[in-house]
Amino acid sequence: MGYDLGVAVAPEIMTELLELPELERADLAWRLLESLRDGSDMDDLDEAEREQLHQALARSAEDERAGRTRPAATLLEELRNLRAR
Repeated sequence: MGYDLGVAVAPEIMTELLELPELERADLAWRLLESLRDGSDMDDLDEAEREQLHQALARSAEDERAGRTRPAATLLEELRNLRAR
């Protein structure tokens, strides 16, 4: 599953990196992705929008903890039944 982006990493270095334990590979991947950010955020959200997103995520997590959610399969079945009418 290799992607040729025209940049080569020495095969022996790539082999060594791929042999690292899973958590070390994940850390390396995260650091590499972070290095691509060039100091800017990875999204186009301003601070107010980011705060709204975090509040929505917190509400969603609370809904799940409080049992106020339904399985996606149930919701999809209900939507299919409405569409069939």
